[in-house]
Amino acid sequence: MVFPVIALFLLGALSGSFFNALVWRFVQRNRKITERHSVCVHCGHALATLDLVPVVSFVFLLGRCRYCQKPIPWHYPVVELATGVFLALPTLFFGFSLQTCAIAALTLFLIPLFLLDLRYKILPDVITLPGLAVAVGVGVASKRSFETLLIGGILGAGFFLVQYLISRG
Repeated sequence: MVFPVIALFLLGALSGSFFNALVWRFVQRNRKITERHSVCVHCGHALATLDLVPVVSFVFLLGRCRYCQKPIPWHYPVVELATGVFLALPTLFFGFSLQTCAIAALTLFLIPLFLLDLRYKILPDVITLPGLAVAVGVGVASKRSFETLLIGGILGAGFFLVQYLISRG
């Protein structure tokens, strides 16, 4: 049981690191999401592999860019840690099961959507629609009742509605 928790946490932390880059690149019109190198948001210097180790690099670099010494935004390690926790946590409740994998798959769509919505008030179809397809697929595969799936959909949409209402006020 320990190995799946650690493996999912590490996968989550790596995913969180990618989500940070994805969100930044998504709003930079001249940056492609598939670009090979991440860069410092301040000086634009290409980051070395050792600069990109989730959480660990932030700690060893004392929260500063190796090249320009400007602070690395604090949300980077928070997103990495949170994504790791959100992927590993279901394993503690359900073991390493199909249900855990389904929750992890949905989480991998919801976190970048949450970040894009929180920072830029956008929910791009390129992430939303495949996430919806995965959610419907997971729901159908789980053989839950229509009412249960409907309640889950309403709760999921309600999460973003609450976030929207909070951000307006």
